[in-house]
Amino acid sequence: VASGLFVLIPCAAFDAKAYSRATSPLWNVITYNAVGGGDELYGVAPWTYYAKNLGLNAGIALVLVLVMPITLLLRHLLARDPRRPASTVLTHAAPFVLWVGILLLRPHKEERFLFPAFPSLYIGAAASLDAGASALGALGAKFVAPR
Repeated sequence: VASGLFVLIPCAAFDAKAYSRATSPLWNVITYNAVGGGDELYGVAPWTYYAKNLGLNAGIALVLVLVMPITLLLRHLLARDPRRPASTVLTHAAPFVLWVGILLLRPHKEERFLFPAFPSLYIGAAASLDAGASALGALGAKFVAPR
């Protein structure tokens, strides 16, 4: 909170001086694009735009995130590792789903809008791969006799 105020107060003072009134450029962008429908001026695209774009840019990472609920369920059923709860993994991958969900609702779509979601996409993909490997390891251990 303190660091936010440390940045927010000088920015607000600078904006008030520059615009000769109290204003928030961030709030203006949100109201123009989300409330006012101003983003439609720059072209619209169907929801499949982001599906194609994510498929090209993220590739296998997108597939891993999409199958993450299955891999987490398999890890829970087969490995039963209480040190790695599924809620932790889902918390790290949730921003990706939330961000893309918000973007899908907007008529104007651009590739650059996806960039903030990539870190949580890759964390979710790594967690999904780890969960799948744990599940396969636990499944293999059930069929291999110990020596």
